[in-house]
Amino acid sequence: MFDRTSTPNAPWHAVEANSKWHARLKVLEIVTAALKEGVNIAPPPVNGNVAKIAAEVLGIEAE
Repeated sequence: MFDRTSTPNAPWHAVEANSKWHARLKVLEIVTAALKEGVNIAPPPVNGNVAKIAAEVLGIEAE
């Protein structure tokens, strides 16, 4: 089944499920790795005006 249905765009992953905690952790690792491929996960640059207003509202000094 795996050989005939697993594709590069939708690969199958066998996850041992003897422990729910370990199985869920493994699934999260697989999903995270897949989402990182080709996706820029860096935050966008902060607008200076937004940073200034946020600093005023929060009562802190803007960097």
